[in-house]
Amino acid sequence: MATLTYDIQELTAETGVPRRTIYFYVQQGLLPAPQGAGLAAHYTEDHLLRLKLIPILRQQGLRLDEIREK
Repeated sequence: MATLTYDIQELTAETGVPRRTIYFYVQQGLLPAPQGAGLAAHYTEDHLLRLKLIPILRQQGLRLDEIREK
């Protein structure tokens, strides 16, 4: 079974999270690094789900450092 992957444009379209924010989340350890680099980077379903979870956790009052630990 093939694993579904997304490039950065597809990931931003699916989540509504800006590209710069995704890069920031990776840099801060909130998201794992994508496979590959630059325009060849690909993100998985795990990245997509995590990006959808982060705003929910923020609305519950969690700070980014607390989210990183989850």
